[in-house]
Amino acid sequence: MYFGILVACCSTLALGAACSSDDRGDGDTSTSGGMGGTTSGGGATNSGTGGSAGGEPSTTGSAGSTAGFSCASKTGSVPALGLDTVASNLTEPVDLKQSPGDTERLFVVEQPGTIKLVTGNEVVPFLDLTSQVSRTDNERGMFSLAFHPDYPDNGLFYVHYSASEGTHGLANGTTVVSEFSVSDDPAVANADSERVLLTVEQPDWNHNGGSIAFSPDDGFFYLGLGDGGGGGDPHRNGQNPDTLLGSILRLDVDGREAGEYSVPAGNMAGGLPEIWDKGLRNPWRFSFDRCNGDLYIGDVGQNDYEEINVEPAGSGSRNYGWNVREGQHCYAANSCDSEGMTEPVLDYGRGDGQSVTGGYVYRGSAIPALRGSYLYGDYASGNVWAFEYADGSITNERELQFDRSLNGEGKGIASFGQDNAGELYIVLRDAGEVLKIVPR
Repeated sequence: MYFGILVACCSTLALGAACSSDDRGDGDTSTSGGMGGTTSGGGATNSGTGGSAGGEPSTTGSAGSTAGFSCASKTGSVPALGLDTVASNLTEPVDLKQSPGDTERLFVVEQPGTIKLVTGNEVVPFLDLTSQVSRTDNERGMFSLAFHPDYPDNGLFYVHYSASEGTHGLANGTTVVSEFSVSDDPAVANADSERVLLTVEQPDWNHNGGSIAFSPDDGFFYLGLGDGGGGGDPHRNGQNPDTLLGSILRLDVDGREAGEYSVPAGNMAGGLPEIWDKGLRNPWRFSFDRCNGDLYIGDVGQNDYEEINVEPAGSGSRNYGWNVREGQHCYAANSCDSEGMTEPVLDYGRGDGQSVTGGYVYRGSAIPALRGSYLYGDYASGNVWAFEYADGSITNERELQFDRSLNGEGKGIASFGQDNAGELYIVLRDAGEVLKIVPR
């Protein structure tokens, strides 16, 4: 298939936008940016309210589900699919999570630095970090949320954000990963409980990565970091084992031997001990299959291709090729020595989109024919696809159609979400909406 980027020149999401040869941050003047819009305000602006009208956030339909996720085999055929609005009038939503053990509430991350709690028809603030989150550029802000597997008992959760100038004594745009706890009120976080786990200086404003998650396979904490930005990985961090950039990290956040975390055994040898995988340009969204622990990585491309990587549970130590390879193709003009590198399971080009948004393996019960299928999309085109992965190969590739269009400027698939029933959601950053995928 393909490997992409974004409209006209570059996608801008924290997605780490893909671009033309003059990458975002290098003078690109695309007319319809990716995540975050264009540098001149196309899409949503730094202080905008997404593509929705102003006013308080609103919800329609149900948030969450009551049944647990299913590892049963798929059955039947895929029905007509619909998209139910769960929340609207949000401000640049970029991630959606549900806390362990929850059946009703959803947590939505907004890029300017807030987390909103969606319950039924109500949207309320859960955490506000806007004073310490940088939104000076389109690919900075708050990116992701992860709940500790023991959240019902310890109340701990984690956020990934770009620091504003002076926050914790850091330079503007520095990556921060912090631990927080919920307050005595389960609907309100304790904003004073922050414990900084990790900080990483960013040489440029783009390609900062995004996802954080706990693996159901080993229980450890994973973090995706982009290559450091600029056009074509000028810092060459994708292949540099002595920087955390261009990597997926694997940490034990319950350990303290290394300060604020410890490093579990089994990470990639020959570089910084936190590194699990290398060779990534901007892994904006990755996720784990909740039934077998396989890791799915959506890595945003540069000039021509977007890619999806699938890593069998616990395998790690992979080099995904950037910036020698872009998808299944050579990128470096002077060398394309791919020895020891792992090919993506698929890539796609500009005809299908320009900024890949990784999703989730469907493990719900509402659409049993999709069970075991990995769903992902493209920020720029609004296309959503699915495939099944087993024994090192993919089958049943298809484009999914819904009862409303996700194509066109002003929507922006920034993320997918998955609840504890295995049902899936689509997060539209520019439109300020969260939609649930349902059968019709």
